[in-house]
Amino acid sequence: MNIKRKYYFLAFSILPLLFILKNPGITPHTQMMSQSLLRPFLSAGSSFSSSFTDFFNYFNLFWKTFEEQQQNRARISELESKLELYQEAVQENQRLKKMLDFKSQHRGKSVAARVIGWDLTPWRKRVILDKGSKQGIRKDMPVVVPEGLVGRILDVGTSTSRAILLTDPDSRVSALAADSRGNGLIAGNGSNALEFRFLDTEAGIAVGESVLTSGVTQLFPKGIRIGKIKGLSRDKDGLHLTGEVVSVASFSKLEEVLCIASYQPQ
Repeated sequence: MNIKRKYYFLAFSILPLLFILKNPGITPHTQMMSQSLLRPFLSAGSSFSSSFTDFFNYFNLFWKTFEEQQQNRARISELESKLELYQEAVQENQRLKKMLDFKSQHRGKSVAARVIGWDLTPWRKRVILDKGSKQGIRKDMPVVVPEGLVGRILDVGTSTSRAILLTDPDSRVSALAADSRGNGLIAGNGSNALEFRFLDTEAGIAVGESVLTSGVTQLFPKGIRIGKIKGLSRDKDGLHLTGEVVSVASFSKLEEVLCIASYQPQ
């Protein structure tokens, strides 16, 4: 006898007994005998009903907990996003306050601008600003941040402009060492370090000196900070020194800049 036949046999055996229990004409003695025979099945059914009820209650509890967890995760994600926006706003306010303080320390006309893009050419170090001729931007205006010089305006559109950074290979700025007063030329090489070229070997220039714009040309007023000398080495011809200069500005983190028409520290 296979399993299916066993279940059919069991079902057909129990059904008559259940009929006897429900029949009002059956004597009490017969009902008692039927209940005794059905007791294991009735107990199993009761146990199954209780187990099913417990399972259903546990499942409801699990599902409620799962839904609460999902809601909590969504709430946490929302709060984290708000916190990030708040922190970004705080940092932006700090940068703008620093820029305004820096602007107030100097006379002359200047225009604040935001960096909205970078030159896609890998070896070029140029940025796109959100201000142009309509806002008073002019070609060759020095571009600075509170720390110091970062470049100059290369070309100007109506509402946008492009600035070449000091680190660009085509960038050149006349400069001097703050203590020894030795003159040279700051040139970019495509990396974060700047080269202080054509330094006189007898000028007494030393590592650690600050480097400023010299004002020799009309492009950059005298006295704008550029960086500090990190190292010195002789040129290939042996006639001059070349200094490695670390810029005071962080070129990779430029967000807001100031384009100035004149520079007169107080």
